[in-house]
Amino acid sequence: MISASLIFSLMLTVYLVNQLVKIKIDKRILAGPLTASAMMAAAMLTLQQAYQGQHVLLFSVLADAAVCITLIRIQKTLDREDLELLRQVTGAKLANYALKLLGYKPTPTQANL
Repeated sequence: MISASLIFSLMLTVYLVNQLVKIKIDKRILAGPLTASAMMAAAMLTLQQAYQGQHVLLFSVLADAAVCITLIRIQKTLDREDLELLRQVTGAKLANYALKLLGYKPTPTQANL
């Protein structure tokens, strides 16, 4: 129920901001994170219902990371600018590892750095 209220709050906020500020929001771009958030919330609720012990936090973090990585790979949400920013922020070695984990092949310039 908490997830539904958070999704409703997000949608209401987007609607009100769109009405007040008149920002054109691309619905295709908004659909990706909304879908990912809904699937992550569903995974978390399922996990919380299935496991109600002291290790639920560890399982929650691992399941959330797995769902997030899977959805990034399925939706191909990262573009070249995002990948370049990832390389600049984390360094070349960690960025190359993250790119492999997310299913992207590093470009020759990224692999050499």
